[in-house]
Amino acid sequence: MKKMIYLITYTLMCIVIFMGSCSDSFLDMEPNKKIVVPSTLEDVRSLLNNNSRMNMNYSGTQEVITDDYFLTDDGYGAVSAMTTGLSYIWETDVLLSELNDWSVAYANVFYCNVALETLEFIKRDETDIAEWNNLRGQALFFRSLNFYNLMQLFAKPFKMGAAGTDPGIVLKLSADINERMKRATVKECYGQILDDLAEAGQLLSKKQKYKTLPDQCAAYALLARISLSIADYGNAMEHAGKALSMTEGLMDYNELSPASLYPFPRFNEEVIFHCTTFDQPKSLSRVSPDLYTMYATSDLRRSLLYDVSTAPLAFSFKGSYDGDLGYFVGLATDELFLIIAECYARSNELEKATNMLNDLLKKRWDNSKEFIPIENKGNILDIILDERRKELPFRGVRWSDLRRYVLEGRSVGNIVRTIKDKTYELKPERISSYVLKIPYQVIVNNGMEQNE
Repeated sequence: MKKMIYLITYTLMCIVIFMGSCSDSFLDMEPNKKIVVPSTLEDVRSLLNNNSRMNMNYSGTQEVITDDYFLTDDGYGAVSAMTTGLSYIWETDVLLSELNDWSVAYANVFYCNVALETLEFIKRDETDIAEWNNLRGQALFFRSLNFYNLMQLFAKPFKMGAAGTDPGIVLKLSADINERMKRATVKECYGQILDDLAEAGQLLSKKQKYKTLPDQCAAYALLARISLSIADYGNAMEHAGKALSMTEGLMDYNELSPASLYPFPRFNEEVIFHCTTFDQPKSLSRVSPDLYTMYATSDLRRSLLYDVSTAPLAFSFKGSYDGDLGYFVGLATDELFLIIAECYARSNELEKATNMLNDLLKKRWDNSKEFIPIENKGNILDIILDERRKELPFRGVRWSDLRRYVLEGRSVGNIVRTIKDKTYELKPERISSYVLKIPYQVIVNNGMEQNE
């Protein structure tokens, strides 16, 4: 039986480290003799193979605040999580419970740091060096993924000339709970994330037994996603190309059933790394009409991604690559096609960009109807960005896309919510500066700078 591996309990992590407070009664508790301090490769493996922690604990807030999503009045009234309700109307001071985007991500980071520090004390020899490397690569990957997701909510986007001074997140690189926390700059944060992922790409196994574990392909795919988000298109292209060469290719959507409740199998051939959100009110959310109407009638995504039975122009999303209720926010092959196509377009290799996009779209088109390839008429980049939105809804990437579009001066329009006849609006200039507030006690106890 696998050991349950903890240095301290999850409650202590959330309350003491991430919320910044603790009670005398908690500090007076006797140590639990059942708590096991990890010391072997098996222990580290058990820690990182904890799917409920490492694969099902990613924020859905990045979808709640985008233009792909809306709630009806009844849906908004039924939202149980106060954090979701407030972030939906773009309030920034929304971390009102211990289970929130900050605390959950840093709990994941804590697990990674425990794994990394444990590995440093384990002697390696020729019989276990490959496993040691693989586990270190996994820990670096998971920590980088959580740091990156935190950056999307608690820090401004990467902007040349400002990244060196804009406050980022806390780069928690040790499991020491007594370490005083301070914010690194946006530039330092992305530097750490990208360096760790580059190392992970060298250490990870070429292929893992399960798609809940990151492999080399996952490391390069995440490097591509992050490089794209900071407008480093050269590296985004390079990393996406490496990752794509390791994939199983694209699904043909003609082989899927639109009548199915969940048309996409979990761990399907496009999935590179599997993870889902913990807080998305999926049963209540509705798809923005302007997104749904972007699809042509012969585009199979129209019927595979959306359930049109809910209400006229208040359709729900059913096309998660989780194959169930969870929102898939992992890494998949289709995203790589779009990254490469966009990078070709931005480097003025327009024919290659067009061909890459058509290779993807052919697999999404009803094969009983003639597929008319996209032609480059000088606007291929605009078409690719539209297709990116259509291919990757509710995947956790739209928010970072909106932020980088605003920074480059691309028109994205206002995002508008109406709740019981009251209108809320997020204008483009606020999209680029919108960040959530860090929990109050974290700021007070550590003297850190709060987001505006």
